Amino acid sequence: MRDIAKDFHVHEQSPECFFVLSGLVHIDTEEGNVSLSPGQFFQVRPGLKHRVRVKGEATLLVFDALAA
Repeated sequence: MRDIAKDFHVHEQSPECFFVLSGLVHIDTEEGNVSLSPGQFFQVRPGLKHRVRVKGEATLLVFDALAA
């Protein structure tokens, strides 16, 4: 398993959104873990510690927009 974000981190002001195009992506948060397959979307709310892991290769879109 390869860590994209080796350490847990947090975005205090904005959500971070993930949309998987290919591969399998694991997102670990302090509230639990989720595994995403192609076509799946996940949003990490502001203030939630998280990291992203990938086994093999994956393509994903990551959106980090300042919250209004």
